[in-house]
Amino acid sequence: MSDSIAEENGKKFQGILKVRIEGVIFASNATSNNCNVDNEKRSLD
Repeated sequence: MSDSIAEENGKKFQGILKVRIEGVIFASNATSNNCNVDNEKRSLD
């Protein structure tokens, strides 16, 4: 009984971690893309 509860909690925890990691990667990609756009605008000027 306790094993199955621990397994369920482990799956939930992994799911939360995966979502958080994807969110961080998405955020860092978004910021780096914004930096690239800024640099392109500067080079055009």
